[in-house]
Amino acid sequence: MLRGCSIWFASAYSSRAAATTSLLASALSGLAAAATFAVLGWLVHDGQMALAVAGTAVVGIRTGAADVTSLVRTANGLYEEALFVADLERLQREAERRAIPTGGADLPHRPDTISLEGVGFTYPGRSTPALTDITLQCRDRLKLNTFNALTSTACRCSKPLNNVSIGAQ
Repeated sequence: MLRGCSIWFASAYSSRAAATTSLLASALSGLAAAATFAVLGWLVHDGQMALAVAGTAVVGIRTGAADVTSLVRTANGLYEEALFVADLERLQREAERRAIPTGGADLPHRPDTISLEGVGFTYPGRSTPALTDITLQCRDRLKLNTFNALTSTACRCSKPLNNVSIGAQ
């Protein structure tokens, strides 16, 4: 539960920071545009610039601003895609590390019994096991279901056997 809370807090903090940055950027952008148009208006009013030239400058400024906005959005999208690619590469490395080893004998189609002896469970990132020397024997017509698999060590240990049916149904 605490991990979920910390993820929510980090997400809320990140969203608040992004909103603050966006608000500040929009305010500064609006001030810069207002100052630019005020200077153009002053130049036209003072006779230093023709109205047609000022109109062309306004069109150029708006087009340039739209192009800069598009460039920033494209760069942001590229950065997000790069993060997804990095995550995918990390996932592939992790999948290779956790791959089921080859070899051994195939299991019968419907085993009568599944036995585990001397099994332990260690949480990722921990050096000491949470469970040790577990023996479990599932006989014919037993259905094993685990619930609350995110919080219970026993449920996490038996997760590979979740919804395993033994024998004829």
